[in-house]
Formats: sequence, structure tokens, C-alpha cells
Amino acid sequence: MRFNGVGEAGHETFRYSTSPGDEIGFCKTARKPYDAVVMRVLLILGYCREGLTIRSDGEFDDEWADALAWFNREVGHAYVDRHLGFHRPSTEQTISIPDLCF
Repeated sequence: MRFNGVGEAGHETFRYSTSPGDEIGFCKTARKPYDAVVMRVLLILGYCREGLTIRSDGEFDDEWADALAWFNREVGHAYVDRHLGFHRPSTEQTISIPDLCF
């Protein structure tokens, strides 16, 4: 998966791959409008891919507030306690993410 903002609204391309050895590790958005989409995608990936670490130059209780509120309203499992974490259902439960509207 990869995407960027359009024209001047873009900065660095966000890219994520599940292929072994295909790791980017970071994406700078310069707080441009597509930053909100990057945060939402990272929250979904962090929830679905246990062990994925999400770090940010932005503060989770400030710049991430809207994305976290959206995630908790739609999925309901992210929290911040010095670091971003996720409450995940037990392995016997199915993880179901509703139709997501960006």
C-alpha cells in the first residue's frame, strides 16, 4: 500500500508492505492534510499487526487526538500511556473492523 497527498498537499509517500525485508520505517508528512489518513492507517495496522511499533514526532495526546478519537469511536481499542497501545480481543475472538470512511 502506498499513497501521498496531491500536489503541494503531499510530502513523502507513505508506504507499507508485508513482504519480508521490505521495510521503510518512517514517513514525513510535514503535517499536511494526508497526515490524518496516515495516522488512521497506522492505527489500523498497529491494531491488526501485533508487534508493530508506531512512533511519531507528533504527540499522541495532541496531534493524534482526532485520529485516536476516530479510531476509538469506530474500533474502540487504542490508548495512550506514554506510548501508543491497543486493547486486543482474545485470540478466540474475530477482529472485525467496520467499513472505514476516511
